Amino acid sequence: MAMGNGSRFLSVMVVGNEPEKLMERYDNALKVKPYIKYRYLDAEKLKANAEKMLSEIISDPDKFTLSKTQCEYFKERLKAITSMSAFEYYRTITDGLYYDENGNALSEENPNGKWDKYNLGKNFSYPLRLKDGGESYQALAKDIDWDNMHMNPDAVRLFETIWALVIDDDDPHTKQEEDLKNNWVTKKNYLSNFKTVDDFVSHNCAYWNYAFLDENGWHDVDDSNNEKEWIGGFFDNFIDKLKDDDLVTIFEYSING
Repeated sequence: MAMGNGSRFLSVMVVGNEPEKLMERYDNALKVKPYIKYRYLDAEKLKANAEKMLSEIISDPDKFTLSKTQCEYFKERLKAITSMSAFEYYRTITDGLYYDENGNALSEENPNGKWDKYNLGKNFSYPLRLKDGGESYQALAKDIDWDNMHMNPDAVRLFETIWALVIDDDDPHTKQEEDLKNNWVTKKNYLSNFKTVDDFVSHNCAYWNYAFLDENGWHDVDDSNNEKEWIGGFFDNFIDKLKDDDLVTIFEYSING
């Protein structure tokens, strides 16, 4: 979720008995011993890498699930970088840092920083549904009704029906299906991001969070560079490996733009 002031509000699943302690390492406000963030002699390479990355993103926007607006932004960004000299680009990306005697840019910013503020879920993240019928943002893995949360059969049937009505252009047979078709036909551009009904259903019915944290470290959507792959693989990669007595906590965190 992104807000108009540039802040982003996201959710992280934390697995461990001391979730707050696990989060500490990823505080953006944490100051560390000065380190070289960018090397002056790498200016040409840094500029070339930025141009290559942007070119790859622009050439295959579907892979990165980019909107038209996002794609246009990256095109303008690429144009701007291409027009710069390597030194100009280096000064741009090191603005606000300070330099050593060799021109290397130094920083005390936490290189592992991921969040500016966080709290236990309550505002926008989905609560954990429990086997006793309740809901919580913290529970033992064995008490969570994963079958209800991940690929719920009722939700799967709903999104299969939506695909059939809009993409396959099936005729509606009930008032509910008629309403579904009327509502979703306006979102055909969104559905066009998916090649198959299975992709569409998985993307909309799979349980996931933007990030996952345990004793092995932080992982998030940005690691995969592909939101659809992250969403589709979240359950198998993280949840399916939980032990019964693992404590699961859902935090909402913000990143200031």
